[in-house]
Amino acid sequence: MNKKIIIVITVLFLLLIIPAASQASGSGSYGTSSITLNHSSGTAGRGGSASTGYTVKLVSGTKWGTTISAVAPSGISVAFSNSCADPSYSGTMTVTAGKTVSPGIYNISIKATGDDPSTSTVTYTLNVTNSTVAVPPPKVIPNNLPFEIGGIIIAVSLILAVIPAVLPALVQAVDKNRIHALLVVSAAALIPSLYLAVDDPVLRTSAPLHYGLLILYIILLITALVMVFKSRTRNYSMGLFRILGGGMFALMLVDTVFGLPVSSTYAAIPYMGWKYLFGFGTTSISSTALSVAFSVIMMASALLFSFSIKNTKISKKHTVKTVNNK
Repeated sequence: MNKKIIIVITVLFLLLIIPAASQASGSGSYGTSSITLNHSSGTAGRGGSASTGYTVKLVSGTKWGTTISAVAPSGISVAFSNSCADPSYSGTMTVTAGKTVSPGIYNISIKATGDDPSTSTVTYTLNVTNSTVAVPPPKVIPNNLPFEIGGIIIAVSLILAVIPAVLPALVQAVDKNRIHALLVVSAAALIPSLYLAVDDPVLRTSAPLHYGLLILYIILLITALVMVFKSRTRNYSMGLFRILGGGMFALMLVDTVFGLPVSSTYAAIPYMGWKYLFGFGTTSISSTALSVAFSVIMMASALLFSFSIKNTKISKKHTVKTVNNK
């Protein structure tokens, strides 16, 4: 890859990451939202909890996503059934008093942050009584679906990445229609990538670095497709396809195993990466559409990597044969 292409890639990366970082720090927003509680107060004994519904509405601007959070006194915990989405959306807030909390009145501040932050803070009042509630241990029903489906997707992607070694005849057949194969696989990667860029508030509000890299992936993938149609840049496009395919697959694998380590959600939920990428709607931070998109991107990226590797080798073999014949 020549110096001009490297410079262009570096400039694009900086132009995308710098706005994303400023967005993460809360310096910019696209709209404003408001929070409404069904009840502004509740009562619970020590060890007990009180619940109320809430609604996050878009007040002005364009919806881009919010993350609802609470600041509570020591010993008081707050959980939201739906904490991150594009407004308007609703959910249930559960406020729990610890067994050691002294009886009294406690105020909890609730606000929305992200691209559409709330313009004011809402206060919920919890009255903790002297009675102690015996809380039975919750029944834990293991949800193995993210690990089962995620494991299958990763295994299939690994197989696709090494197709040149295990199915050379198939790849040679594909190589005869190289441009058509790259168009199909690139479209399979581009469509879900565009969907995530537009409709995944978690990436925009909680993982701006991931969001910036996704936009860069889209731009460079389109660039590689343009380059592959020109004979002068075709060899460079193979290298770019190889970097994009292998890089995206490696990044997704790291995010899965380590739970989005460079996002604000890191360590917030056990096995965050598996549940977010491959939860298929069975976890609070996933949906079927998002998981399908991530799965298709991982498999398509693996194919881009394997096809570009094989195509490069085939072209080199043909060149060697031509030289030997001379």
